[in-house]
Amino acid sequence: MSIAGNMRAGKIARRAVLTGLAGLACCRSKTAWALGAASPSIILTMAETAPPVSFRAAGGQMAGMIVDGMNAVTAPLGWKLTFEGMPWARSQEMVRQGQADAHVTLATPDRQHYMRFARAPLFVRNSSVMHFSPRNPRAAEIRRI
Repeated sequence: MSIAGNMRAGKIARRAVLTGLAGLACCRSKTAWALGAASPSIILTMAETAPPVSFRAAGGQMAGMIVDGMNAVTAPLGWKLTFEGMPWARSQEMVRQGQADAHVTLATPDRQHYMRFARAPLFVRNSSVMHFSPRNPRAAEIRRI
């Protein structure tokens, strides 16, 4: 998954700086920080129910691999990240509409129309699901796997 950001105002210069400094490309349309600002503030939206990638911790704050990874990348730079959890579709739409700065997602042709993606992913997640018929004579054995 890559960090993706809105492509509006200042996209070329900011993208170059952010990609060079942190390996991410997020360009803010309603920016409160200018190119070269000492401590930019970035609103990053994410799915609130996708553990272990992103989820709400007991205190209500967002947690998971995205929060940990992004904090590790940006903390040395002094950047302030605000993590906002919400339904997946709304998270993407907020970036599309310029109401949020970044979203961690896979690059698809549609998303590339309104987001820029980092050259290297924040993390790679390989997963698979095994399906079997409940009438399978070895169903009980398979369930124990």
